[in-house]
Amino acid sequence: MKPDTRVAIVTVSYDVEETDLPFGKRWGQQRITLTAEHLEALRTGQLLALDVLDEYVVLVGLDKSEGREKRP
Repeated sequence: MKPDTRVAIVTVSYDVEETDLPFGKRWGQQRITLTAEHLEALRTGQLLALDVLDEYVVLVGLDKSEGREKRP
């Protein structure tokens, strides 16, 4: 399976107006911090609805197929 290029794991926060990594030039950003409760909700099959810049909604779910061995 090809990796999803819309998601990047980064080690530090950065200013999207000052740098173009990892997605190219962007004009806005917002940091969202997940709690243990959020992670547990994802593990139990629920989605997180994230408000982004008071204008957009992003739905986040857990791909439970990752890391599973394929069975014949």
